[in-house]
Amino acid sequence: MTSSSTSTSNATTGRRTTTFPFQLKDGALESTRPTISKFHTTVGHRKRNLLQFLHEAGLIVGTNNIIGLIGADLQDAYLEKLDLKDANLEGADMKNADLSETDLRGAILNGADLTDATVTEEQLATCRSVNGVTMPDGSVHD
Repeated sequence: MTSSSTSTSNATTGRRTTTFPFQLKDGALESTRPTISKFHTTVGHRKRNLLQFLHEAGLIVGTNNIIGLIGADLQDAYLEKLDLKDANLEGADMKNADLSETDLRGAILNGADLTDATVTEEQLATCRSVNGVTMPDGSVHD
């Protein structure tokens, strides 16, 4: 059973019917729209392009961000020189990500996994919070 996000009116009864972007699959509702949870299928450079767009549109910055990146799969992402200032990347999987010269000022990285990522101590020192971050060498930051 698949439905689309449309709203129609019945000419006879005047009732408004709305369908939603979900499908019933294996007894559970599943979204038919692309979501951040499907982010893992995107290759490294495409992840960069998507993050750059979201940041420039103001959708992933500050305390009133529209799209959360908490727990996002950014594994193997090419994020060199990207502006991620004030982004909330709490719990993000950034294993083997290239964060060379990425602006992380004010970013929240609590619980993020940076195993084998390219990032400097200087960059991490500019973050708002790095509690529990797994560092590139595998150690956990207190």
